[in-house]
Amino acid sequence: MTKKKQKEQKDNGTENLSEWQKRNKEYLEKKAQEEAEKEKELAEQKKQHLLNYEKLDTDEEEAKPEETSDIQEAESEETEEPTETEFSEEEQDKSLENENLKKEEKSEAKQTKREAKEKIALRHVYRAFPVLFFSSILLILAVYFISPYSKLKNIEVTGNKHLSKTEVLAASSIQKNDYTLTTYLSQKAHAKNIKLSSLWVEKAEIVYQFPVTFKIKVTEYRVVAYDYSGEQYFPVLSSGEEISSPVKKSQLPKSYIRLDFSDKAMLKKFVQQLSGISDTIKSEIQTVQHTPSKATEDLLTITMTDGNKVLVPLSEVAKKLPYYEKIKPQLTETSVVDMEVGIFSYRIS
Repeated sequence: MTKKKQKEQKDNGTENLSEWQKRNKEYLEKKAQEEAEKEKELAEQKKQHLLNYEKLDTDEEEAKPEETSDIQEAESEETEEPTETEFSEEEQDKSLENENLKKEEKSEAKQTKREAKEKIALRHVYRAFPVLFFSSILLILAVYFISPYSKLKNIEVTGNKHLSKTEVLAASSIQKNDYTLTTYLSQKAHAKNIKLSSLWVEKAEIVYQFPVTFKIKVTEYRVVAYDYSGEQYFPVLSSGEEISSPVKKSQLPKSYIRLDFSDKAMLKKFVQQLSGISDTIKSEIQTVQHTPSKATEDLLTITMTDGNKVLVPLSEVAKKLPYYEKIKPQLTETSVVDMEVGIFSYRIS
């Protein structure tokens, strides 16, 4: 059959095809050409790889000449017949798609494994963090309590006038070997010890200042009078308590109230009554004596600095003694102001 007849048959065959079949045929031809070009490129890459390999391992090539010749023959066969395939074009497309899917699945699996490992690692870190944190704190505390720094204390005492610093420290029961932490936790107990240790102490407070300073603030009762007994002077505090230690006469202030009570309970009541009187009247009181009468058992005789005397029951001192300020300007000579029953005055004979 001549080439002219073959061409005519071919043209007749294409003329009998529909438009869709023609397009499909063209597509398949283009695809076959692309596949052939890809196979050529792969063959060239393999050949280049083998050439490089031969250059690096010349000794192995000489030992195995038959294998290399077989490989070259296989490559030559592949290059000579690039269009011959065992599978159809559709099957090749499917195999390529399957390979791509497998590759994607593998990459996704690796990615998921990495993420899982990272998540597991972070989870372990989060779980271990509290344990490490508390164990490190315990270690630091253990080292601190073993070291001598745990017992360092700088104690300051303020507000004490009649009590010395040594007496306050001894009363607090704070020991040199006590831990700083235990001293801090027992502040109230130490302050209470100071309060109960002496009649002088009205209030005691301990304030902690970082890192090792403790400030003891002492508030003492005021001395409101002196009880004269057996030619000795005993301080009487604003709490109504009498200090058992006498004060020397040279240590007495310029102006003070001298008390002469045999009954300590009455002395305490008088101090309580005195707290309700103004400082002006208190500054004018010189001596207070218990001078009971038949009608009034708790009658007091109060001698003022101007020489006047006031008779007043102990239970009514805070109520009646303030009237003395109004009566005083009316007195022309040294007098007795009798407040036992009512209020009247008469001249001292």
